[in-house]
Amino acid sequence: MSLTESTVPAAWEHLRRYMNENGPPLQPGETLRETTLPQGWRQSLGIVSVFGPGWRGRWRESPWLMGLLHLLSPLMVPLGLAMATTHRLSCITAREVPWPQDILDRIGPALPTEQAQAAVQAQRARRGGDTA
Repeated sequence: MSLTESTVPAAWEHLRRYMNENGPPLQPGETLRETTLPQGWRQSLGIVSVFGPGWRGRWRESPWLMGLLHLLSPLMVPLGLAMATTHRLSCITAREVPWPQDILDRIGPALPTEQAQAAVQAQRARRGGDTA
C-alpha cells in the first residue's frame, strides 16, 4: 500500500471504525494474506521480477504489456538482481516482535485464518451487509 492523500484518510478511517465502533478487522472483500517466506534467493527473484507468482495470469490479463516487459527485461536484470538480493536479506534478517505479556493477555490468542474470516462474515451479516 502506498501512502497518498487518498489512502491515508481511508486507512485512518478503517482504524477508527475498528477501534471505536468495533468494525471489521479486514476491509470488505479482503482476505488474510499468507506470509510464508521465500525459501531461497531464486524465490526472492521470482517475487520481485516479471517471472514471479501469477505469471500466467498476467499474460492472460494483458499480453501486450507482458510482451513489452519481457522485451525490456534484459535492461532490468541489474535492478532485479539487486531487488532480489535485498528482499532475501530482509527475509533472512526479519525477527519476530516480542509483545509484552499484558498486551497479549488483553487481545487473547490469535484466531485461525478460517475462524477469523468467519467472524468477519458474521459481523457483516449482523450489520446487514453495510460496508460504509
